[in-house]
Amino acid sequence: MKEAYANEWWDEKLGGGYGLQAKHRAALSLLGEGDFPLVDLGCGNAVFLAALERAFPTAWLRGVELSARAIAAKACVAEVKQGSITEWHFPGEAVHTASLLDVIEHFEDPEPLLAAIAPHVAQIVITCPNFNFLLARLDVLRGRIPFNNKVARGGHVYWCQYDALRAMFERLGLSIVAERHMYPRDHLPIARAIGDLRPSLLAHCFVFKLATRRP
Repeated sequence: MKEAYANEWWDEKLGGGYGLQAKHRAALSLLGEGDFPLVDLGCGNAVFLAALERAFPTAWLRGVELSARAIAAKACVAEVKQGSITEWHFPGEAVHTASLLDVIEHFEDPEPLLAAIAPHVAQIVITCPNFNFLLARLDVLRGRIPFNNKVARGGHVYWCQYDALRAMFERLGLSIVAERHMYPRDHLPIARAIGDLRPSLLAHCFVFKLATRRP
């Protein structure tokens, strides 16, 4: 993704007021005191980092973001460096967790990215949309462009699918520590219980906490 495109995309998002979302809260729910230091890669305007600051006031946090516009509007106190996450080198401090929230779907093949990050951290937290979501399939049948395939979504080029993601994690030696998925009306216990029966079809967003092989 080019910086000019990222700036244009964030201009529109910031103009509409981009705040903490359900996917951020879901990722936050998988983290505890022992999961820091943490670097949020592709952090945007850093609403997730700001939420982490509120939940864990003493935690060591950093962010990396391509868009200068997003960084200028960052919501957090923590430092956010400008640059591509594919070229970023981890600092001298030992980073325990890297988070990539709504990032991997912007790469044609996210496997090399995860392979490059994994040796430097003990954990990776990922959120991504489910391209096999039932309502998206129904859109296709009706001749409509599914929500996550629209150009306005910011260049989704990797079609995240539950089984394919789990297979990729296995190839990379990433073990699933915890997972939580987002369903329509999943604030209702019955909706979550039904969704968990088949997340590959019923979830609209996947959330994974992964352990790497780093000693």
